[in-house]
Amino acid sequence: MNPAVTVGVLAAGAMGVGEAIGYIVSQLIGGITGALLLRTVLGGAETGLGMPALAHNLALGATSLTITPEAGFTIEGWALSARIRGFALPIRNL
Repeated sequence: MNPAVTVGVLAAGAMGVGEAIGYIVSQLIGGITGALLLRTVLGGAETGLGMPALAHNLALGATSLTITPEAGFTIEGWALSARIRGFALPIRNL
């Protein structure tokens, strides 16, 4: 989930205020930690991370990576089909 979904679940009455605050704080800490980890591992602003565009010539060490719209749709389709067939980790349903 993300904080917006958590607020929606709270508004629907499916969780308490204390639990929602705990979820939101955890989600924000996890997001910031993940962003800092990616920045450290992939080299920060020079890679274009955080830009609202597909990854064109993303440098991963000595390798350059470009994600085209076709490749993005293929990756998403593969992930969805794996989820449907039960090969992915289960997503917790609320």
